[in-house]
Amino acid sequence: MSSPEGRRTVAMIIRRSGEGASAAQIAETVVNIWGDIERDLAPIIGIRGVTALFSRSVYLVSREHAWLDAITPHGPISKLDFQSLRACVSSQPEDLALSGSAALIDQFQDLLSSMVGPALAERLLRTVSAPTPSGPPAQQDTTP
Repeated sequence: MSSPEGRRTVAMIIRRSGEGASAAQIAETVVNIWGDIERDLAPIIGIRGVTALFSRSVYLVSREHAWLDAITPHGPISKLDFQSLRACVSSQPEDLALSGSAALIDQFQDLLSSMVGPALAERLLRTVSAPTPSGPPAQQDTTP
């Protein structure tokens, strides 16, 4: 991952998974990220639009990360297959799980950006790159 975007995506996955995360932890984080993407974009471009961009991203990224080809859908799909994604990512060594997952997210962002422009794509995917809180949830002051 040599691009700044790629390094940011890797850092975001590490931040969400935890330093030294196992492939299974990385897979769970990646599934959660894709769930966020699906939730945020489906009302705007439709579930078919999200799955089409995802499928195209898998196709393009699997040239460099051939193991991702295992999640290539065969035939029409109506939503993202999180079980296949989780199984595929978790079966890889940690470094490959991380780099391939980050490449897949980056490719998706690039495709979306080419369709709607970089500024709108960034806004649409802001929850994906938003930092997640770490540590225990803040206690709300309930004193009168």
